[in-house]
Amino acid sequence: MTDPKIVAQEYFEALEQGDEARLESLLHANIVHREFPNRLNPKGVENDRAAMLEASRRGTRVLFSQKYEIKNVVAQESSIALEVAWQGTLAVPIGERAPGDILRATFAVFLELRDGQIIGHRNYDCFEPF
Repeated sequence: MTDPKIVAQEYFEALEQGDEARLESLLHANIVHREFPNRLNPKGVENDRAAMLEASRRGTRVLFSQKYEIKNVVAQESSIALEVAWQGTLAVPIGERAPGDILRATFAVFLELRDGQIIGHRNYDCFEPF
């Protein structure tokens, strides 16, 4: 059985690096991603694999860089819960923030694995004011 902590670490590294091939290899063909309402997505969003990959591509155009730091992890069999600190350096203006400014957030992320890939992803994003 694949260690869910390793899959989670690889997933966040792929997002950080904008490594689409690696990201694609970690996402199950039938993944369902649910992002609950937050400042950037006030109505929340539900994505399939193709939409997740497109969102990652958009992120590389909006951000010069981003960093994920896993603060806490609870894993059991094929499920993992994480507390993740995120920061992104803007490449474009957002709200009152200019390119070069840093956005920060804390995420609660819940991943479900199947066959060593992520098949379920739910996240609750808490952004610092911007």
